[in-house]
Amino acid sequence: MRTAQAAHARRDRDRMPGGCALGPAARRALTPAARPLAVLPAARTVAAVLACAVLGFSLGDPAALGVMYFGAACAAVFVTPGVYRARALALAAQALGAAAGLGLGALPVGLTGTVVVAAAVAFVSGAAGAIGPLFTAGALMAVIGVAFGQFSGLAMPWWQQALWYLLGTAVVAVPALLPWAVRARTLERRAVAEVFRASADLLDAVGTADAPERRADLASRSAAAQASVLGYRLTPPRRRPEILVELAAAQRAALDAATHYASGAVAEPGTANGFRAEGRLVRAGRPSGAHEGAPPVMAPWGRSALANLRRVGPRALLLAGARLAWCMALATAAAGLLHHAGHSYWLPLTVAVVVRTEYGSVFARTVNRIGGTVGGAFVAAVALSFLGSGWPLVPVAACAIGFAVLVAPRLYALSVVGITASALLSACFAGPDAVLPALRLGDTAIGCAIALVFGYLLWPGRRSLPGEAHFAATAHAAVDYLREIAATGRKPDDLPRVREDAYRAAHESRAAAAAVAADPTPSRTGGDAALPVAVALEDAVDGVSALDAALRAGRRPLGEHELDELEHAILACAADGAVPAPSPAQIARRLLGARR
Repeated sequence: MRTAQAAHARRDRDRMPGGCALGPAARRALTPAARPLAVLPAARTVAAVLACAVLGFSLGDPAALGVMYFGAACAAVFVTPGVYRARALALAAQALGAAAGLGLGALPVGLTGTVVVAAAVAFVSGAAGAIGPLFTAGALMAVIGVAFGQFSGLAMPWWQQALWYLLGTAVVAVPALLPWAVRARTLERRAVAEVFRASADLLDAVGTADAPERRADLASRSAAAQASVLGYRLTPPRRRPEILVELAAAQRAALDAATHYASGAVAEPGTANGFRAEGRLVRAGRPSGAHEGAPPVMAPWGRSALANLRRVGPRALLLAGARLAWCMALATAAAGLLHHAGHSYWLPLTVAVVVRTEYGSVFARTVNRIGGTVGGAFVAAVALSFLGSGWPLVPVAACAIGFAVLVAPRLYALSVVGITASALLSACFAGPDAVLPALRLGDTAIGCAIALVFGYLLWPGRRSLPGEAHFAATAHAAVDYLREIAATGRKPDDLPRVREDAYRAAHESRAAAAAVAADPTPSRTGGDAALPVAVALEDAVDGVSALDAALRAGRRPLGEHELDELEHAILACAADGAVPAPSPAQIARRLLGARR
């Protein structure tokens, strides 16, 4: 008989058309997601880049216009759909990273020195990006800034390029952040309300075939709410701190739903509808007040980042840095040897974007990058053949970058179409360059080949799971959670912290294992075996939560033998890379069945 974990993992794999062959994996990588289009951000982006174009042409400096447009286009990519706090930090980080990269890229060090500088910046960038999303924007743009400074061929001093880049970023940032002043908590309340909704959906699905999918959705919503309220904070919010109470209430609802899912017990009538009603009130900014006085148990991002850094470990950081440095060194050397100084930054830019580990699968990223660049180059070639160069290209380029932002939630390849077309057209504002689309297309092909071959197929770590899938750390976090609920003299603040760490580790491992399983067979060694293990560890954490609820309800304390049995099963998942029989979740359910 199949275990619950194997069945659950199979459901994940069933969403990957055709199993593991190369063709089906590529088709899956190019399948749009069922997400809404980013209409308002796209409109803001078009208006911002048109403003940059008007300003640049009024100054009569095509080079300044190109750099300012480059800054606006890059900034538009980092206007994330998250809360305004995250947007502001991402925009600031990418601007500072690009400015620093432009300065380092301008160093007169010759080809060998150019390769060394690119590799050094990439090493720091790769290691920093592996820590967490706060460092992603600045790290990525530092690498791209170095490539632009080394190969753009502009006679303008680097500090002037940096100032024009910052101006382009500012033009995009002002309209993107302006609503922050009038609706600071709207997006946060929406994220918290989604946790209540997902909790209710899971309660309704307990005992049905839809329950595993609802559980995964709840995990995603819970993590999003946590990031929305507490992400990128070193201290809890002091202005309108009631959002902390709402978040804590939503996370308790999620814990209640996960506990029922693990135990299989049907919730009391009206519980799910009560969660939905509470979610509607929170979304409208009128919480019921039923949770007033309840302690906000969540911790700000600072502690979560430190926990993630400890879980990742120095070895993973060094490997992430070495991988990006190795690929960027090859890309920079290829750009310096194959092309003249103009426009060849596109090759290292491609490698930087494809190899970034926080973006997910290198295979999927490569497929999207190649497909999007081919489409973008074709659009640019058509526009150049009919419109020539100069002013007529400005609205087309603006619409292209707006299209990239509009479809970004759906599919990265479509977004690359707009980004590529916009970049190619903006390079022709000052004058025609008929060979540019073909040159960029060739650079993209070379860059993707470097990323795929040297960044994945020949990379020694490709046979291991991504850095987020720390099965050993996840198992130990689950065991710490188990020991905490069984402890008699525990501190009141310890359990929420330990539980939060266990759930975060389990959800990250599950997501990483699922991403590996989406790759084709040659590049996903171990992915199929890892997914059931990740699901088993996630279910084990839910099982511990169910045991905690039973202990609070009066179940006799767990015996040392029972603790050892469950602890051994959890650790065996990480040690052996296979789900033990019986699984941790099965043992937890059996213990729940043992009455007082």
